[in-house]
Amino acid sequence: MVRVLNVKVPAIVSSKPSAGRNQSELKGAVKRLSRNDKMFTDLTLAWALIADDGCRQLSTSLIFNTVLTRLDLHYNDITQIGATSLAQMLKRNFTLVTLDLSYNSVGDAGAEAILRGLKENTSLTSLQLTNNGVSHSVRQAIDECLEERSSRNTTTDMKQKEVKAVKIVAKNDRFQEAFLAAPVARRKAPLAKNKYSFDLCA
Repeated sequence: MVRVLNVKVPAIVSSKPSAGRNQSELKGAVKRLSRNDKMFTDLTLAWALIADDGCRQLSTSLIFNTVLTRLDLHYNDITQIGATSLAQMLKRNFTLVTLDLSYNSVGDAGAEAILRGLKENTSLTSLQLTNNGVSHSVRQAIDECLEERSSRNTTTDMKQKEVKAVKIVAKNDRFQEAFLAAPVARRKAPLAKNKYSFDLCA
């Protein structure tokens, strides 16, 4: 005999925020970005479904922002319209380092707009465009642009370190020359961590 058990199946609760909550989070993010909140360096609005209009609002608030370094917008129904807004932002924002647009619908047109923005941008080094209907050729062009920038930034960092090292050597040389030029009785070498000195001839 088959026994039928009355099992209560728990309701499935979606982890996605409601539309009202989405708009509230978007509004709060735009406000903080616009006022350049110094603590607001990372923004994740994944699955928020902000679409192109929300993307435009974020892009506008990021134009003059100098704090945010990472922006995650995957799964947000963003098309080439929203991507174009982001591209215009990239031409004027030089702080954002990482941008995730995975699982949207920017297509080749949107990706090409972003590529044009990247050519005038100097900060972005990581761009995720997985599942966006972007062709291999456009993705390759974007990758090459980012790789060239990464190489250029590395070279610049090395040059800055070399200049700093040269300045330190020059400063030490000047100290040594002044030390040797002083009369023996007056030669003193400063200690590194306090204000006292000791007489080398004592």
